[in-house]
Amino acid sequence: MPEIAELLLQHQKGDVLDVGCATCQNYGFLRGRGWKGKYYGIDIAKYEEKYPEGISLTIGDANKLEFPEVDTVILYDILEHVDDPASLLKKALNAARKNVLIALPMRNEEMWRLGIAETHQVDKTHKHAGFSREEVEKLVSMSGGRIASCRNLGRATAIIGVNFWEGWFPKKLFYLMGKLFKSKAYYWGIWCEVVRQ
Repeated sequence: MPEIAELLLQHQKGDVLDVGCATCQNYGFLRGRGWKGKYYGIDIAKYEEKYPEGISLTIGDANKLEFPEVDTVILYDILEHVDDPASLLKKALNAARKNVLIALPMRNEEMWRLGIAETHQVDKTHKHAGFSREEVEKLVSMSGGRIASCRNLGRATAIIGVNFWEGWFPKKLFYLMGKLFKSKAYYWGIWCEVVRQ
């Protein structure tokens, strides 16, 4: 997503470790903007796509691997996939000389109370179906870190998932949802820069 890629470019401090790197798209984005640091990637599985040259890739469980010491650790869209996100964030903070950048799905309580599901709720790979801002603050505190900067990601309306749900519900339901949440602003995620306390 362009928004979190730009935040990575603005807040990285040098060499990076990208946990849950997939096909190392963050590396390509950074290099395309003139970044010259070292890039380490960790992921649970290797994909069939070709990986860029110039990376140091490790395949395995991030909870069991030793992290190299780097300036910035990236935990984009990974904390919702692990049983103990505080432990992984603590491990990242211990490896980071300067900062850890996280992005995770936001839980919109008001929508949930009204029975409106968000797409990350139905993702079978998620161990946590979204985080509130307070839960992110607690998670960071439990890991021994503090939030240096934080923002909501992806402003949306309650009917952002029309294409996802189309065919499941009548269009009148989308109209009703639009009326219920007409003046509300919702966000799909939370991004934070975390540093050691």
